[in-house]
Amino acid sequence: MTTTPDLHTRSTTLREVVAGLDSGRSLPQLVAGFTDEDELLQALHGVWSRRLNGRIDLALETDDHDLAVSVGDAWLLTALDLPGVRRVLDEHADRPSLQPHFRVEHRTVAVAAGLATFDDPGSVSARIGARFVASLRRRSNIGETSTRWWRRLTA
Repeated sequence: MTTTPDLHTRSTTLREVVAGLDSGRSLPQLVAGFTDEDELLQALHGVWSRRLNGRIDLALETDDHDLAVSVGDAWLLTALDLPGVRRVLDEHADRPSLQPHFRVEHRTVAVAAGLATFDDPGSVSARIGARFVASLRRRSNIGETSTRWWRRLTA
């Protein structure tokens, strides 16, 4: 069980890591409050997901655009807000510990964009969402395999 002081330490540390990543630093190997790099990466994905989900919710409530356009804009704006986090997540995208998190993210994006439904199998909607995110990157000149794409967003 995590105690309140531990949660405060983790939250403070996570904010410092995010700020460092967004200023161009690399992912630290050991960070206070986290047992290993995988736990830190999962926490960073949590930061990304909360920001993305908030932007998607706001876009769906206020935008007059097509659902896919609104969700795509939300994803790209989140990448602009958290360029270091997005960069690190992309650099570690093949980590098994992150795969379930990416599947949920991709499924959420697909359903919100109207490209899949909650009735679709999770693996199907996750694939659709992954293709949608890949298309966003291509249309925005964000290379799928290059970790330099985030520099173009912030330039």
